[in-house]
Amino acid sequence: PLSKFLVGGKMKFQGIGATVAGLPLADFTGTASFDERRIDIPNLSGKVADGRLEMDLSVKNYRAEPYVDLAATLDRFDLGKYLTAKAALAAQQKEKAQKKEAKTGQESKPAPPLSMRGRFTVGELRHPNLTAKDVKAYWDLSGLTPDMKSLDGSAKLSVAGGNFNNIGKLATQSPLVKVLIFPLLVIQKIGGLGGIRIFPDFNNIAFTEIVGDYSFDKGVMTVKDTHLFSDAAQVQSDGTINLSTERLDLTVTAQVGRVAPMDIKVTGSFDKPVTKSQVGKFIKDLFQRAPGQ
Repeated sequence: PLSKFLVGGKMKFQGIGATVAGLPLADFTGTASFDERRIDIPNLSGKVADGRLEMDLSVKNYRAEPYVDLAATLDRFDLGKYLTAKAALAAQQKEKAQKKEAKTGQESKPAPPLSMRGRFTVGELRHPNLTAKDVKAYWDLSGLTPDMKSLDGSAKLSVAGGNFNNIGKLATQSPLVKVLIFPLLVIQKIGGLGGIRIFPDFNNIAFTEIVGDYSFDKGVMTVKDTHLFSDAAQVQSDGTINLSTERLDLTVTAQVGRVAPMDIKVTGSFDKPVTKSQVGKFIKDLFQRAPGQ
Protein backbone atom coordinates (compact mmCIF):
# COMPACT_ATOMS: atom_id res chain seq x y z
CA PRO A 1 0.00 0.00 0.00
CA LEU A 2 1.17 3.53 -0.72
CA SER A 3 0.68 4.45 2.93
CA LYS A 4 3.20 1.76 4.00
CA PHE A 5 5.29 1.22 0.91
CA LEU A 6 8.56 -0.70 1.12
CA VAL A 7 11.62 -0.01 -0.93
CA GLY A 8 14.71 -2.12 -1.42
CA GLY A 9 17.40 -2.84 -3.91
CA LYS A 10 21.04 -2.94 -4.88
CA MET A 11 22.95 -0.46 -7.00
CA LYS A 12 26.45 -0.48 -8.47
CA PHE A 13 28.15 2.77 -9.39
CA GLN A 14 31.53 3.67 -10.86
CA GLY A 15 33.34 6.93 -11.52
CA ILE A 16 30.71 9.10 -9.81
CA GLY A 17 31.74 12.68 -8.98
CA ALA A 18 30.32 15.95 -7.73
CA THR A 19 31.31 19.28 -6.27
CA VAL A 20 29.69 19.93 -2.88
CA ALA A 21 29.94 23.56 -1.71
CA GLY A 22 33.26 23.87 -3.52
CA LEU A 23 34.66 20.54 -2.29
CA PRO A 24 35.47 18.22 -5.23
CA LEU A 25 34.46 14.55 -4.95
CA ALA A 26 35.55 12.23 -7.76
CA ASP A 27 35.89 8.63 -8.96
CA PHE A 28 33.50 7.13 -6.38
CA THR A 29 33.04 3.43 -7.00
CA GLY A 30 31.15 0.83 -4.99
CA THR A 31 27.90 -1.00 -4.35
CA ALA A 32 24.97 0.15 -2.24
CA SER A 33 22.22 -2.12 -0.92
CA PHE A 34 19.21 -0.78 0.91
CA ASP A 35 15.78 -1.55 2.32
CA GLU A 36 13.42 0.19 4.74
CA ARG A 37 15.66 -0.68 7.71
CA ARG A 38 19.22 0.08 6.60
CA ILE A 39 21.64 1.26 3.92
CA ASP A 40 24.94 -0.57 3.40
CA ILE A 41 27.82 0.74 1.26
CA PRO A 42 30.84 -1.53 1.80
CA ASN A 43 34.18 -1.11 0.04
CA LEU A 44 33.49 2.40 -1.21
CA SER A 45 36.45 4.15 -2.82
CA GLY A 46 36.92 7.60 -4.28
CA LYS A 47 38.72 10.93 -3.98
CA VAL A 48 37.96 13.81 -1.61
CA ALA A 49 39.85 16.82 -3.00
CA ASP A 50 43.30 15.27 -3.64
CA GLY A 51 42.99 12.55 -1.00
CA ARG A 52 42.19 8.90 -1.68
CA LEU A 53 39.28 7.56 0.39
CA GLU A 54 38.48 3.95 1.32
CA MET A 55 35.30 3.51 3.36
CA ASP A 56 32.73 1.05 4.73
CA LEU A 57 29.43 2.68 5.67
CA SER A 58 26.23 1.35 7.22
CA VAL A 59 23.18 3.42 8.26
CA LYS A 60 20.51 1.67 10.32
CA ASN A 61 17.01 2.94 11.14
CA TYR A 62 17.59 5.89 8.81
CA ARG A 63 13.89 6.81 8.65
CA ALA A 64 13.58 7.44 12.41
CA GLU A 65 16.72 7.74 14.56
CA PRO A 66 19.73 6.98 12.37
CA TYR A 67 22.64 4.86 13.59
CA VAL A 68 25.79 5.36 11.49
CA ASP A 69 28.63 2.83 11.51
CA LEU A 70 31.70 4.08 9.64
CA ALA A 71 35.24 2.89 8.98
CA ALA A 72 37.33 5.10 6.70
CA THR A 73 40.90 5.88 5.70
CA LEU A 74 42.30 8.83 3.76
CA ASP A 75 45.89 9.11 2.64
CA ARG A 76 45.56 12.94 2.55
CA PHE A 77 42.83 15.15 3.97
CA ASP A 78 42.52 18.89 3.37
CA LEU A 79 40.78 19.98 6.57
CA GLY A 80 40.71 23.61 5.41
CA LYS A 81 38.70 22.84 2.27
CA TYR A 82 36.41 20.51 4.20
CA LEU A 83 35.60 23.11 6.91
CA THR A 84 35.00 25.80 4.28
CA ALA A 85 32.63 23.51 2.37
CA LYS A 86 30.87 22.47 5.58
CA ALA A 87 30.27 26.09 6.60
CA ALA A 88 28.96 26.97 3.12
CA LEU A 89 26.63 23.95 3.09
CA ALA A 90 25.31 24.80 6.58
CA ALA A 91 24.61 28.38 5.44
CA GLN A 92 22.72 27.10 2.39
CA GLN A 93 20.65 24.73 4.53
CA LYS A 94 19.85 27.50 7.02
CA GLU A 95 18.75 29.85 4.26
CA LYS A 96 16.57 27.14 2.73
CA ALA A 97 14.94 26.41 6.09
CA GLN A 98 14.27 30.12 6.70
CA LYS A 99 12.61 30.49 3.30
CA LYS A 100 10.45 27.45 3.98
CA GLU A 101 9.41 28.82 7.37
CA ALA A 102 8.55 32.21 5.84
CA LYS A 103 6.45 30.52 3.15
CA THR A 104 4.59 28.01 5.32
CA GLY A 105 4.63 29.85 8.64
CA GLN A 106 5.81 26.67 10.33
CA GLU A 107 9.18 26.14 11.95
CA SER A 108 11.32 23.33 10.61
CA LYS A 109 11.34 20.20 12.73
CA PRO A 110 14.66 19.51 14.41
CA ALA A 111 16.58 16.56 13.06
CA PRO A 112 16.26 13.35 15.12
CA PRO A 113 19.11 12.42 17.46
CA LEU A 114 21.96 10.67 15.68
CA SER A 115 24.03 7.75 16.95
CA MET A 116 27.48 7.10 15.48
CA ARG A 117 30.23 4.54 15.83
CA GLY A 118 33.39 4.57 13.78
CA ARG A 119 37.08 4.93 13.20
CA PHE A 120 38.87 7.30 10.87
CA THR A 121 42.54 7.27 9.88
CA VAL A 122 44.34 10.01 7.94
CA GLY A 123 47.92 9.66 6.74
CA GLU A 124 48.47 13.40 6.20
CA LEU A 125 46.14 16.16 7.41
CA ARG A 126 46.51 19.71 6.10
CA HIS A 127 45.04 23.08 7.01
CA PRO A 128 46.35 26.66 6.61
CA ASN A 129 46.99 26.66 10.38
CA LEU A 130 47.85 22.99 10.93
CA THR A 131 49.69 20.03 9.48
CA ALA A 132 49.57 16.59 11.07
CA LYS A 133 50.47 13.00 10.28
CA ASP A 134 49.08 9.61 11.24
CA VAL A 135 45.81 10.93 12.67
CA LYS A 136 43.55 8.28 14.20
CA ALA A 137 40.10 8.88 15.65
CA TYR A 138 37.63 6.49 17.27
CA TRP A 139 34.14 7.26 18.55
CA ASP A 140 30.99 5.62 19.89
CA LEU A 141 28.34 8.31 20.42
CA SER A 142 24.57 8.60 20.86
CA GLY A 143 22.12 11.47 21.25
CA LEU A 144 24.06 13.66 18.84
CA THR A 145 22.12 16.89 18.13
CA PRO A 146 23.24 20.44 17.24
CA ASP A 147 22.87 21.64 20.86
CA MET A 148 24.89 18.66 22.24
CA LYS A 149 22.60 18.47 25.30
CA SER A 150 21.96 14.71 25.07
CA LEU A 151 25.36 13.52 23.88
CA ASP A 152 26.57 10.26 25.47
CA GLY A 153 29.48 7.95 24.67
CA SER A 154 33.22 8.12 24.19
CA ALA A 155 35.88 9.24 21.72
CA LYS A 156 39.64 8.94 21.33
CA LEU A 157 42.17 10.77 19.17
CA SER A 158 45.87 10.32 18.49
CA VAL A 159 48.22 12.32 16.25
CA ALA A 160 51.83 11.30 15.64
CA GLY A 161 53.24 14.78 14.94
CA GLY A 162 52.96 18.04 13.04
CA ASN A 163 52.81 21.78 13.66
CA PHE A 164 50.41 24.63 14.55
CA ASN A 165 50.39 28.27 13.55
CA ASN A 166 47.91 30.96 14.60
CA ILE A 167 45.93 28.49 16.71
CA GLY A 168 43.40 31.14 17.75
CA LYS A 169 42.16 31.39 14.17
CA LEU A 170 42.06 27.60 13.85
CA ALA A 171 39.87 27.33 16.96
CA THR A 172 37.17 29.58 15.47
CA GLN A 173 36.55 27.24 12.54
CA SER A 174 35.54 24.05 14.30
CA PRO A 175 34.06 23.33 17.76
CA LEU A 176 35.83 19.96 17.80
CA VAL A 177 39.24 21.47 17.04
CA LYS A 178 38.54 24.13 19.67
CA VAL A 179 37.97 21.44 22.31
CA LEU A 180 41.16 19.61 21.35
CA ILE A 181 43.47 22.64 21.49
CA PHE A 182 41.74 24.54 24.29
CA PRO A 183 44.52 23.84 26.84
CA LEU A 184 46.97 25.59 24.50
CA LEU A 185 44.64 28.57 24.21
CA VAL A 186 44.56 28.85 28.01
CA ILE A 187 48.36 28.83 28.25
CA GLN A 188 48.56 31.36 25.43
CA LYS A 189 46.11 33.65 27.25
CA ILE A 190 48.18 33.55 30.45
CA GLY A 191 51.48 34.03 28.62
CA GLY A 192 53.59 35.15 31.56
CA LEU A 193 53.76 35.96 35.23
CA GLY A 194 54.58 39.33 36.71
CA GLY A 195 55.31 40.81 33.28
CA ILE A 196 57.82 38.02 32.47
CA ARG A 197 56.88 35.74 29.58
CA ILE A 198 57.13 32.19 30.86
CA PHE A 199 55.18 30.26 28.25
CA PRO A 200 55.62 30.39 24.46
CA ASP A 201 52.77 31.94 22.49
CA PHE A 202 52.03 28.67 20.64
CA ASN A 203 51.48 30.53 17.39
CA ASN A 204 54.14 28.53 15.58
CA ILE A 205 55.12 25.26 17.25
CA ALA A 206 56.00 21.74 16.23
CA PHE A 207 54.45 18.91 18.21
CA THR A 208 55.46 15.28 18.50
CA GLU A 209 52.24 13.80 19.89
CA ILE A 210 48.63 14.62 20.64
CA VAL A 211 46.42 12.20 22.55
CA GLY A 212 42.81 12.76 23.55
CA ASP A 213 40.58 10.45 25.57
CA TYR A 214 37.03 11.73 26.20
CA SER A 215 33.77 10.46 27.62
CA PHE A 216 30.34 12.10 27.33
CA ASP A 217 27.31 12.01 29.61
CA LYS A 218 24.21 14.09 28.81
CA GLY A 219 26.25 16.73 27.02
CA VAL A 220 29.05 16.95 29.57
CA MET A 221 32.45 15.92 28.25
CA THR A 222 34.98 14.47 30.69
CA VAL A 223 38.53 15.11 29.53
CA LYS A 224 40.58 12.12 30.64
CA ASP A 225 44.08 11.24 29.39
CA THR A 226 44.67 14.26 27.16
CA HIS A 227 48.05 15.77 26.35
CA LEU A 228 50.17 17.55 23.77
CA PHE A 229 53.95 17.16 23.62
CA SER A 230 55.80 19.82 21.64
CA ASP A 231 59.17 21.46 21.17
CA ALA A 232 57.84 24.46 23.13
CA ALA A 233 56.13 22.83 26.12
CA GLN A 234 54.30 19.77 27.41
CA VAL A 235 50.63 20.42 28.12
CA GLN A 236 48.13 18.06 29.79
CA SER A 237 44.53 18.61 30.86
CA ASP A 238 41.70 16.89 32.66
CA GLY A 239 38.27 17.85 33.95
CA THR A 240 34.89 18.53 32.36
CA ILE A 241 33.35 20.75 29.67
CA ASN A 242 29.59 21.27 29.35
CA LEU A 243 29.29 21.31 25.55
CA SER A 244 25.86 22.99 25.37
CA THR A 245 26.67 25.86 27.78
CA GLU A 246 30.46 25.80 27.16
CA ARG A 247 31.08 25.94 30.91
CA LEU A 248 34.54 24.77 31.97
CA ASP A 249 35.93 22.93 34.97
CA LEU A 250 39.45 21.95 33.93
CA THR A 251 42.93 21.63 35.31
CA VAL A 252 45.66 22.36 32.77
CA THR A 253 49.22 21.30 33.58
CA ALA A 254 52.02 22.93 31.59
CA GLN A 255 55.75 22.35 31.64
CA VAL A 256 58.34 24.42 29.79
CA GLY A 257 61.77 22.84 29.40
CA ARG A 258 62.98 21.29 32.66
CA VAL A 259 61.12 23.74 34.89
CA ALA A 260 58.64 22.13 37.30
CA PRO A 261 55.11 21.70 35.92
CA MET A 262 52.55 24.42 36.66
CA ASP A 263 48.86 23.69 37.35
CA ILE A 264 46.21 26.12 36.13
CA LYS A 265 42.58 25.83 37.22
CA VAL A 266 40.20 26.89 34.45
CA THR A 267 36.54 27.79 34.98
CA GLY A 268 34.17 30.19 33.23
CA SER A 269 33.33 29.63 29.57
CA PHE A 270 35.14 28.99 26.29
CA ASP A 271 34.87 32.64 25.30
CA LYS A 272 35.65 34.03 28.77
CA PRO A 273 37.79 31.51 30.66
CA VAL A 274 38.71 32.29 34.25
CA THR A 275 42.16 31.02 35.25
CA LYS A 276 43.79 30.58 38.62
CA SER A 277 47.45 29.62 38.56
CA GLN A 278 49.19 27.74 41.35
CA VAL A 279 52.37 29.75 40.95
CA GLY A 280 54.13 29.44 44.30
CA LYS A 281 56.02 26.22 43.70
CA PHE A 282 56.55 27.15 40.05
CA ILE A 283 58.20 30.52 40.86
CA LYS A 284 60.31 28.99 43.63
CA ASP A 285 61.59 26.30 41.30
CA LEU A 286 62.16 28.77 38.47
CA PHE A 287 64.46 31.05 40.50
CA GLN A 288 66.19 28.49 42.74
CA ARG A 289 67.46 26.12 40.09
CA ALA A 290 71.23 25.95 39.88
CA PRO A 291 72.90 27.41 36.74
CA GLY A 292 73.03 24.90 33.90
CA GLN A 293 70.09 22.85 35.16
